[in-house]
Amino acid sequence: MRADLHTHTTCSDGKSSPLEIVKRAKKEGLDVIAITDHDSMRAYDELAKGEPGNEEFAYDSTIATAATSTPFPTLIPGAEMTAKDEGVSVHLLAYGLDPSREDVKTLMASQRNSRKKRVERILEMLAVKGVSVEMDEVLFEAGRANLGRPHVAAALIRKNVVQSIQEAFTRYLNPEALEGLAKGYPTSAELIPKLKSLGGVVILAHPGRLWTLEEMDQFRAQGVDGLEVIHPSHNYELQKTLGQYADRHHLLKTGGSDYHGDGEQYHAYFGIVTITSDWVTRLQEAIGRRGGLKTWAPA
Repeated sequence: MRADLHTHTTCSDGKSSPLEIVKRAKKEGLDVIAITDHDSMRAYDELAKGEPGNEEFAYDSTIATAATSTPFPTLIPGAEMTAKDEGVSVHLLAYGLDPSREDVKTLMASQRNSRKKRVERILEMLAVKGVSVEMDEVLFEAGRANLGRPHVAAALIRKNVVQSIQEAFTRYLNPEALEGLAKGYPTSAELIPKLKSLGGVVILAHPGRLWTLEEMDQFRAQGVDGLEVIHPSHNYELQKTLGQYADRHHLLKTGGSDYHGDGEQYHAYFGIVTITSDWVTRLQEAIGRRGGLKTWAPA
């Protein structure tokens, strides 16, 4: 078994639609995937209903096929959720959430509102610096996706303020420039138990990029269930260190490509950065014990 438990679609800041991700996963020989959009589970609604021009798509979890009878990968439902601790972003991969539950929808709506408020503050900050960007321009770039910094960057490019996403982040959208603007998000101490109460198994995303082992102790005390050990930003030595830490503290281990689309950061790792069946099995067992969804299929 080959699995990728960290991917993004056009429902957040990815470049591929949910259907395109599923098709691409099949092409890459993946057996299991999780779509983990930022603060959104809209991708699962799109897979259930079909996309414009692709309404014939029908996902069957029993035989994991599409209408064409071509095998498709099993889907573990998930989302990459945002918390803020003293203005610093904490990304939590929550697996096993049921996108059809009203309380899950309520949480996603709250997160979506926090993202919108943050973008509003970013635009106010840009205006102070003499850069005028309207919310409608950012919404145009986002389409149906949850708002985020990449959509502000895209608006800046369209207005010829910057020439690239990287320049936008370096000049205007880096963490130092945005410090204090992320009000409204829950803290990790608030969000972790909330996700668990909804049946979610909570994994600290790409921890090697952001946190020391001592800081991971704090998240462990707050109740995280595991670490994303395998990630394109983690070299072999870091993977080994994180894996040993997880084993020492009886935490789950997961991994994925963090795929956002061809041409985006980490795009080359889709189908290459994978985990094996034992990690997937342990994750699904944990989801089952918590009463969450081990696999997703349309209602």
